[in-house]
Amino acid sequence: MPLLGAHQSIAGGYYKAVDTAAEFEMDCVQIFTKNNNQWRAKPLTDKDINLFREHLESTGVGRPCSHMSYLINLASPKEELWNKSIDAVVVELQRAEALGLEGAVMHPGSFVTSSEEEGLDRIV
Repeated sequence: MPLLGAHQSIAGGYYKAVDTAAEFEMDCVQIFTKNNNQWRAKPLTDKDINLFREHLESTGVGRPCSHMSYLINLASPKEELWNKSIDAVVVELQRAEALGLEGAVMHPGSFVTSSEEEGLDRIV
């Protein structure tokens, strides 16, 4: 049977996303681990991490994953943006690991003024 889940808000605490998913009897949940439209990330606290993990355990919501920032563009021909994007992916994966997430969703970006082939080469 396919799992049913949805992206949930972390407003008020990461654990609230889990509680909302449980309230709607979802099997899984997706969250942003930080503001998705900013490069900087507020540090995760032990309290954030522990409450999130505890609520996953107590509610039975499984397969948590994150959605990475919309700013990331690994296909970009602009070196500065590409480097910022690489750094952001690392931060996103570190945060996902700290929270115990099972996956992370990312839009690889747009090749903008270069070719599709060049964009794909930068992504891989």
